[in-house]
Amino acid sequence: MTRRMTDIVKLLPYTDSVTSSRELKGFFDGLSAVPRSVNIADSLGELFLNNPASPVRDNELYIRFLSAMLSADSISDFVRLRGERNLRIASLNRVGTVANNISFLDRNGRRRDLHSVQAPHILLVFYDPECPHCAEILEEMAADRRLNELALAGQLAIVAVYAEGKRSVWENTKAEMPDNWIVGYDLSGVLDNELYSLPAMPVVYLLDSDRRVLLKDPEVSALLRNL
Repeated sequence: MTRRMTDIVKLLPYTDSVTSSRELKGFFDGLSAVPRSVNIADSLGELFLNNPASPVRDNELYIRFLSAMLSADSISDFVRLRGERNLRIASLNRVGTVANNISFLDRNGRRRDLHSVQAPHILLVFYDPECPHCAEILEEMAADRRLNELALAGQLAIVAVYAEGKRSVWENTKAEMPDNWIVGYDLSGVLDNELYSLPAMPVVYLLDSDRRVLLKDPEVSALLRNL
């Protein structure tokens, strides 16, 4: 089963949505006689398609995967509940949809919200001040000449929000963030209210002037290529 699953994952990026959905449905229909196999496939799908460390991670393919699994003829209640939750989380802020609005406290003590930020493009970054990997990525972004040029020209607003952890940590570290970024502490309960999925920090979204999602948590290199 693992080999079959691996073969399907390798082919999915090169097939259209109809074909990939059909392939996935056939795969899960073949597992229906052994519910435990569906459980294993669910874990493999999350590992391949949703894990931030996976080289083939793809949010849209993961949504198709979960949709096919949930339509399988035989599926345990546990896997169904888990799959429904994962599908709901994966469907948050999809490319082409308007990003959920959030409120945050900026480093000047003002309450602001994402949808009030005015710029042709908005780079929304969820970060953790205590995360070493975050520090590396944020340093790379802060040093990027293209990002700085766009921000200086008013073509890009960079909004960095701390959405989990103690406010005191944010207060003690907010001054370390670049001066030309909007830096905030989440007031909306991003995680508790399932407004965004934050599997591993940092999480990045590129939005247009209508707050529509152009890129959802891409690799930084892919993000920079699209600016």
